[in-house]
Amino acid sequence: MRTSQLALCIGLLLVGSGAYSDTTFTGTGSWHDPNRWSAGVPTASTKAIVSGYPTVTADAVGSPIVIRGGAVTVQDAGFSSSDTIYFGNGGNDVLSFTATDADVSAPTFYFNFNQEGNGRVLYSQTGGTFTSGNLTEFYGGVATTAQFENVSASFKGSRLVIARRAAPSLMSFKGGAFTNNAEILMGLWGKPSGRLAFDGTTVRLNGKINVG
Repeated sequence: MRTSQLALCIGLLLVGSGAYSDTTFTGTGSWHDPNRWSAGVPTASTKAIVSGYPTVTADAVGSPIVIRGGAVTVQDAGFSSSDTIYFGNGGNDVLSFTATDADVSAPTFYFNFNQEGNGRVLYSQTGGTFTSGNLTEFYGGVATTAQFENVSASFKGSRLVIARRAAPSLMSFKGGAFTNNAEILMGLWGKPSGRLAFDGTTVRLNGKINVG
């Protein structure tokens, strides 16, 4: 009896500590194909790690979602995390994220997080929504471009940081709407490499802007 109770307690501790909660996508195929994931399709409480070429055609979740490299394509679906979405998280990886009529949302977004070297991050979204609940930051040391066309983008949180380091970073909007309630920092720590561009976009600024 004591052995069974001990096993149960250990099992509960493992679950509670997040053990065995990571799953990694490799290869090419549907995000929703369990055969492409190391530990099954991620749920809202699973850390989703992407190192391949998934296509998302129905709502996809993860907590957090870490896209290390490869290419992610989202078509008319939701792509969300209750934690953080990392676009690019390593070395010389080249990452492409393309969304069409998608709803992309998370409390925190990091573009090129901890990346150095010859990598590149390209985010492209046409239609749909982009919602940041807290922080959006171009963090790392590789060139990063985030392009939005006819997207309703909302930044509700504390900061929108474009270019924390010296690598060129561009966030551009064509059409659609840009609503900002956060502080915008262009080129943190004296790094004048961040650009924010608008073309025919409805812009609503409710927070302050700091450059350099």
